[in-house]
Amino acid sequence: MKIADGWLLLKKILVGIMITVVPLVIIASGLWSIQHARMNRPQAKPTSSDKVAYAN
Repeated sequence: MKIADGWLLLKKILVGIMITVVPLVIIASGLWSIQHARMNRPQAKPTSSDKVAYAN
């Protein structure tokens, strides 16, 4: 096995790792940003039924 063969094998392994890791990072960052946005959103106050004029 020559040095060029080893280098080609190493490049293929690194490309395979990047193809696996990059989508996982994108998905994880999207989920983190959604969770972060939901935590920073103010909570909606529950509406009381006694304020509704047409309730029985």
